[in-house]
Amino acid sequence: MRLEDDERRARLATRHLLLSGTRTDDIPEIADALVALHSTDPPTVYLSAMVRMEHPSTAAVEQVL
Repeated sequence: MRLEDDERRARLATRHLLLSGTRTDDIPEIADALVALHSTDPPTVYLSAMVRMEHPSTAAVEQVL
């Protein structure tokens, strides 16, 4: 099955919790949706998690890490 670019992007946005209806404050769930939170520098882990959170919080991410 071949997917068009728009369909592929829509599926990735849903799977990666980037749409407003898919966001969650469950950081382990966020990491699981992405397989892992990867970072080349420390702030990227926080930003990756927080962009997918309903209520972004550095304290919440720090507590889980």
